[in-house]
Amino acid sequence: MKITHIISGLDRGGAENVLFRLIGAQPNPSMHSVISLTDEGIFGERLRALGVEVHCLGLRRGGPTSPLVIFSLSLKLRQKRPDAVQTWMYHADLLGGIAARLAGIPVCWGIHHSNLSPEHNKRTTLLVAKACSWLSLIIPSKIISCSHRSVDVHLGLGYADKFQVIPNGLNISDYKPLTPDLRNNIRKSLNISFDCKIIGHIGRAEPLKDHSTLFATFAKIAEICPEAVLLLAGSGLHAGDEYYENIISV
Repeated sequence: MKITHIISGLDRGGAENVLFRLIGAQPNPSMHSVISLTDEGIFGERLRALGVEVHCLGLRRGGPTSPLVIFSLSLKLRQKRPDAVQTWMYHADLLGGIAARLAGIPVCWGIHHSNLSPEHNKRTTLLVAKACSWLSLIIPSKIISCSHRSVDVHLGLGYADKFQVIPNGLNISDYKPLTPDLRNNIRKSLNISFDCKIIGHIGRAEPLKDHSTLFATFAKIAEICPEAVLLLAGSGLHAGDEYYENIISV
């Protein structure tokens, strides 16, 4: 079965990583192709190394989109004739969904968002999400979501009840406990005592990651366990970064 995936971009991000892992776990990754609305980011080359055909449309992030993009995308799908199209995230759901329907190819939307509050989202994102709610009755055959919370949020926005929840998966064989030597070397390099309890968190500087709640929770943990350490990993989380400084000052 040939599947074409349409995604907003292929730079570092959760949905992009899930797409890469999903294709990489297939018996024959070359049966999949990927179309990025923007550029190939960090995953384009990695996907090609798996034998996956990757196309980039080069659209500017946040910029206006010509209706000709939809027709061009639809023509590309007609030429490739995949058995199904899987779209990832709102902009790809909208543009890729319409293009797939015009090409007469079944399309499945992918929605991973679970917070559509105006203070945490761009106005354009909310507009596209709302447009998708109107089109959800006629465009997708199915809508894949990674959580029941996400389903509830989008049903509340008016999306058609076509959801199937498939949690994000990890191949746990890729993760192994650290050897004592490696563990001690990492702690030493970070100047963390060997007997400290470490809580790790991975996530970029983004209000939706809710670092403020994480900090408030850790403050309570530190009262009970003073030797505990909170270890953050993510862009924009260094001393001097505006997002980071605003959080720690609260």
